[in-house]
Amino acid sequence: MGVIIQHKSKESEHLVWHINEAVDVLKKMANSLNYDFSILDTFKSVERQAQWLAVRLLCNKLAPGKLISYKDSGQPTLDGFKISISHSHNLVAISINQLRDTGIDIQMLSDKILRIQDKFLSKSETDWARNNLEMVTAIWSIKEAMYKLYGNASPYFKQDYEVLQTGTGYQCNMTYQNTKVTKDIQLRMYDKFVIALVND
Repeated sequence: MGVIIQHKSKESEHLVWHINEAVDVLKKMANSLNYDFSILDTFKSVERQAQWLAVRLLCNKLAPGKLISYKDSGQPTLDGFKISISHSHNLVAISINQLRDTGIDIQMLSDKILRIQDKFLSKSETDWARNNLEMVTAIWSIKEAMYKLYGNASPYFKQDYEVLQTGTGYQCNMTYQNTKVTKDIQLRMYDKFVIALVND
């Protein structure tokens, strides 16, 4: 298992896996897990199959015997834990927390995001991000993590979210149910990926 990032605290843990195994290998690794693997046939790409399998293997590593299910909204659930999942190309990540909601997001650096930045950057974010690929991607990833933290949060990233640079890192303000909430963000780079994590 290609776990490249692992962090554990008293109530939470998150893992990031760099997938370098073939789908057939991942299937063998996941064979003992009690999932309906026929869903793999519905995925159009081998990459998506590998992501699905790797997520479930990571989940079993964090919470042995627990199975991921989904709400009607599409938000993942895990008995006894709060959970968040993200995948981008050959990286997958899971964050679980015993007590608090959690949100994790991975984004691969790509110039494409610069062409749509005006759709999700506020005026002040545009000023400090300065068209920098890493900064613009970080803002998007932070907002995605915040959105996942609250399952029914606003989808309007430009109006209802504001990422701030602090002396030690990043915070995000979000308007949620007519109330503004502010959360500290854990942000890190791995190779050509941005990873954002937030806990309630």
